[in-house]
Amino acid sequence: GGGVDEDGAGAVLAETTALYSIENACTQLITPVLVQIGDDWHSGKVPVTTEHFATHYLLGRLLALFNSLTVRDGDLVLVGCAPGERHEVGSLMLSLFLRRRGINVRYLGGEIPTQDWAKVIMEIQPKVVAVSATGVETARTLASIPEQLRRHGFVGTHIVLGGQAFARDPDLVKQLTGAYVGTDIMAGVARISQLVHHSGVDTA
Repeated sequence: GGGVDEDGAGAVLAETTALYSIENACTQLITPVLVQIGDDWHSGKVPVTTEHFATHYLLGRLLALFNSLTVRDGDLVLVGCAPGERHEVGSLMLSLFLRRRGINVRYLGGEIPTQDWAKVIMEIQPKVVAVSATGVETARTLASIPEQLRRHGFVGTHIVLGGQAFARDPDLVKQLTGAYVGTDIMAGVARISQLVHHSGVDTA
């Protein structure tokens, strides 16, 4: 059909998560499928409707899973996307995996302007902020966040960066202050868990 069979998609997803842990289902099956659909859409093999349906369907299911988990106390982690970044699935998976590990995580969603990141960090003072960027230009705007925080005398938050942008432009990583975890969500989970359970300020 037109690639928008919700019942079929739900059955496949239920079977997948029953057979695999949620982490494995997400990283080894769902992510590659979304990447493939994205590639097929770019090359004109599938219509944009199929790509949008798949992405939004999975976002909805992941968000429902995330919201069903108990919110813990403890050091706060904020997760969201860079300005102009509409690819939310990776950030949401990261949030889900962290919450499954008992970490106090808030998911902020897509396309958050740089000045708003700085504002929310100063207001809420989270222990860790994880930001995802796909576009190189987008990633460059993130470089100013630690500088803005320093100008306000705020140094208590660790910035963790992930996403395709940094894989495309390794020089970016050198320019940014913050821990960089690439496109590996499980590496992000490990790094953030380490920062949350580590009391000192990490200057990595």
